[in-house]
Amino acid sequence: MIDETYIMKHKFSGDRKAATALVIIVMVLLLLGGRHFEKLSNHSYLQDLRLSETLELIEVREELELYVFEHILRLEELSSFVGNNPDLTQEEFAQTASRLHETTPDILNFAVARDMVVSHVHPLQENQYVLGIDYREMPGLLEQVNKAIAKRSVVLTGPIRSLDGEYLMFFRSPIYVPATLAGAGEQLWGVATIVVRLEDMLEHAGFQDMAETVDFLILSEDEEAAEPKVVAGDPSIQEQDPVTLELDFPNGSWEVLTIPSGGWPTTAPTQSRDRWIVFLMGLFCLSILAYIIYISRSHRLARTRLSSAIGAMEDGFAMFDTEQKLVKCNENYVRAFGELSEITKPGVSLATLLKEGVKRGQFVDAFGNEEEWLSARLDEISRPHARNDMRLSNGMFVHASIRRTSEGGSVVILSDVTQLKNAVERSQAANEAKSQFISTLSHELRTPLTVVLGLAKLTHEIERQPAYAALEKALQNDPVDVEECRKAMRGLADHIKSVTGKQTNSASYLLELINEMLDFSKIESGRLDIEVTECKIGDLVATVEQQMRPLMEDKRLEFVVEYEAGKVLADGKRTRQILTNMLGNAAKFTERGFVALTVTQRDGEVRFNVEDSGPGIEEADRQRIFEPFEQVDSSLTRSKTGTGLGLAISRKLARAQSGDLFVESTPGKGSLFTLVLKPVESHEEQTRLSA
Repeated sequence: MIDETYIMKHKFSGDRKAATALVIIVMVLLLLGGRHFEKLSNHSYLQDLRLSETLELIEVREELELYVFEHILRLEELSSFVGNNPDLTQEEFAQTASRLHETTPDILNFAVARDMVVSHVHPLQENQYVLGIDYREMPGLLEQVNKAIAKRSVVLTGPIRSLDGEYLMFFRSPIYVPATLAGAGEQLWGVATIVVRLEDMLEHAGFQDMAETVDFLILSEDEEAAEPKVVAGDPSIQEQDPVTLELDFPNGSWEVLTIPSGGWPTTAPTQSRDRWIVFLMGLFCLSILAYIIYISRSHRLARTRLSSAIGAMEDGFAMFDTEQKLVKCNENYVRAFGELSEITKPGVSLATLLKEGVKRGQFVDAFGNEEEWLSARLDEISRPHARNDMRLSNGMFVHASIRRTSEGGSVVILSDVTQLKNAVERSQAANEAKSQFISTLSHELRTPLTVVLGLAKLTHEIERQPAYAALEKALQNDPVDVEECRKAMRGLADHIKSVTGKQTNSASYLLELINEMLDFSKIESGRLDIEVTECKIGDLVATVEQQMRPLMEDKRLEFVVEYEAGKVLADGKRTRQILTNMLGNAAKFTERGFVALTVTQRDGEVRFNVEDSGPGIEEADRQRIFEPFEQVDSSLTRSKTGTGLGLAISRKLARAQSGDLFVESTPGKGSLFTLVLKPVESHEEQTRLSA
C-alpha cells in the first residue's frame, strides 16, 4: 500500500513536472510568437503609413508641377511678346502683364531687364524702386541670370527672403530678338522675371493641408551645387528615415521628404489588442492556425494595397530585379509601349525590351541611329539615376526616370508629358506664324509704298517727262499751233491721270492692309462693336454687287448674283465687309470661269454662298486658312498678295453675329464659301417662345 502510494505520488509528480515543462514551453512559445507578431504588426502599420504618405506626395507633386509649368508658360509668353516687340513702352508692357496676371493672379510682379538693367516692371507703383537695377552689379542675381541665358530656357530659383520677411520664388527666362527684328541674326535682348510667394506656391500644391498630419522638408537639387538647398521645412527630417519623392522641373528638381508629425511611431495603435489576441489564441487549440491566418492576411493586404497603389498611379511604373528582369509593372507602363505588350511580362529583361522596341520602331528618336541610341540607353541602366525624354511611335512623349534600388534592382517611372510637349510646340508654332506674318506684312507694305514714292517722284520731276516736253515744244512754236497744243495737253493729262491712278490703287491697298490690322486688333481685344439689326437681303447684295462687278469685269469673269427677298439679323456694315472679302478672294484666285453670289433661306438660316471655278483648296488647308496670319502660300514669292487676316476676321465677325463661316472645296474644280446668319422670322419665333 505504501509502495502504490509512493508510485502514485511519483507519477503525479512526473505529470506535474511535464505539465509545468509544457506550460513553460507554451509560455515561451507564446511570448516568442507574441513578440514576433508584434514586430510584424508594427512593420505592417509603418508600411501602410509610408504608402499613404507616398500617395499623398504623388498628388502634391502633380499639383506643384502643374503650377510650375503654368507659370513657365506665362513667362515664355511674356518673353515671346517682348522679343517680338523689343522697343515696347511701359504702358504696352503693363497691358501684357495685366492680361497674364488675370490668368495667374498669384504672380506678385513682372519685370524685364534690357541689357541686364531692369527697364520695365508691373505693377509699377509698388515696384518702381526696381527700375534701373543692374544685374551686373549684383553677383548673386547675375549668376542666376547667366544660368538662364546659358540654358536658353526658364530657370526657377529661390526661396529668397524679401524685406517684408516673405520667401519668394523667381522664374527667369532669357529674351531673344528674332532674326527679322535683330537684323543679322537672333540676339539676346535681356531677361524676363516673374515673382511668386513660396507660401502661395506650396499652398496651391497642397503642402499647407498636408502639414496638419506630417512634417516635411523640400530640397532643391541643382546639378551645379555640391549640396541640395533647403527650400522649406526642417533639415533634421533627413535623418529620420523619411518618405521621399522627386519633383522634376525643367532645368532642376525638388526632393520632398516627409515623416508623420512628431516622428515615426514606435508601435502600432493596435498593440494592446494584438497582445490580447495572442494571449487568447494561446488558450485555444486553434491559436497557432489563427495566428498564421492573421499574419498571412496582413501580408496579403499589404501586397494588395501596394499593387493597387501602383496600378492607380497615372505614371507608368515598373520594377526590375538585380539582373534587370521585370518583376512587376502597372497597366500604364504596358500601355505606353503598346507594341511590346505581348512580351512585357515578369522575367523579361529591360535590355530585351529596349532592343525589341528599337527593332519594331517603337522609339522615334532612334530612327536612323539605332545602334548609338540603344548603346546610350543601355549605359543609363547601369547608372544609379538617369532621366531621359522619349518620343514614342504612338504619338506619346514620356519622361523616363530610372533609379537604382538598395538591393541593386531598378525602378522605372514613365511620366506622360505629351500635353506639355504639345503646348510648347503650339507656342513655338504661334511664334513662328507671327514672325512669318511680320515678314509678309513688311513685304506687302513695302511694295505699294515703293510704287507711291516712285510715282510721286515722277510727278515731282514732270519737266523730264515726254508729255511735258511735247507741250513745251508746241507752246514755243511761232505761230502757236492750237491743235498741236491741245493734243500735247491731252497727252500730259493722260500721263498725270495714269500716275495718280496707280498712286490711288497703291494707297487704297495700303489702307486695306491697315484696316485689316485694326479690325483684327479690335476683335482680339474685345473692343469691336457689333450692332445687329434687321437688314434687307436685297440691299446688302446690291451694294456688294455694285462694288465688286467692276473687278469681275476687269478679270473677264462671269459674275452671277441670285437671292431670295427677305430680311436677316445682321450688322450691315460688317456683313458687307465679309461678303466683299469672300468675293475678293474668289476673284483673286480665279483666272477664268465664273464667280457666283447666291442667297438662300432654309432650316431657319440665311446662307450667303460665294462659289468660284478657281483652283480649289486642299483638305489640309481648309481649316488653317481661317487661322490668323495663315495663307495657303505664305512665302514671300507667292503670286497672290494679302496678310492672311481676311478670312480670320470674317469668321470672327460672322460668329459675333451668332452666325458662322465655313468652306467646301474640290481641288481643281473650285470652292464654296458659306456665310450663315439668322433670318428675322427665326429671331421673332425665339422671342415668342422665350416669352
